[in-house]
Amino acid sequence: LKQSPCDIYEKKLMEVAKELILTTDYSIAAIARRLTFDPSNFTKFFKHFEGMTPKQFRELPSAKI
Repeated sequence: LKQSPCDIYEKKLMEVAKELILTTDYSIAAIARRLTFDPSNFTKFFKHFEGMTPKQFRELPSAKI
């Protein structure tokens, strides 16, 4: 299955977002802004791909990149 450039970009964005969420103390809003998102849009984007909010992801005991 061929991925569009948009799919590839979104996948990479999620990888970077997860890494920042798990390896930094930045607030979710700060991470959103760093990735050029409005914080509420970032939460929607993240939840669409991961099935949970960035805050829920950060709090998971088994969260991994």
